Amino acid sequence: MHDELPAHEALLDRGWGTVQGARIKEARPQIHPWERGVNPDLHVIPAGNPNAVDLKTVLNFEAMQNNGLLYMLAIDEQSRLRVAPETLLEGRDETGKERRLGHPALIEGAEDINDIEGHENKKKFRICGEIGWDAEKGVVYAMAKSGRYSRHPDRGPYQSEHLRRRLAACGLNVDMRPVPDNE
Repeated sequence: MHDELPAHEALLDRGWGTVQGARIKEARPQIHPWERGVNPDLHVIPAGNPNAVDLKTVLNFEAMQNNGLLYMLAIDEQSRLRVAPETLLEGRDETGKERRLGHPALIEGAEDINDIEGHENKKKFRICGEIGWDAEKGVVYAMAKSGRYSRHPDRGPYQSEHLRRRLAACGLNVDMRPVPDNE
């Protein structure tokens, strides 16, 4: 029975999804060179929120409401909540798209980004998503959506509800949105 997961690991897998790296595209993890570092505005909140972090004091609601600022969120391998603003960088990439610090910039591990043996990289998460402002409803919403990390069969309503409860435990009640089927 060497293949069985320890009980704690199995609980984390059920609650958050299995640990996954970024989606592979053209035989490489889909992580941009500017995302190899860590977002300087990153907040890491351990499970149970032992430091009583209140996300209402961390998030910039004015920028969310007035400028459409999104916050990227992720649950890492140890079930720590990682939150940082989606940061727009200067310049554009080679295709002309804006350069932003997305989900990969929520975790360390960039030194191995070119080691794709078996499509491995250290920028792995259990679940990723975003926090934003719904101007029409006047509420903060969250969604377990990431083009690079959420396309796995073990991410669904149960994991989204688990995420909603984690945010509430950090002082942030959200309107949890389902991920559209085509995402």
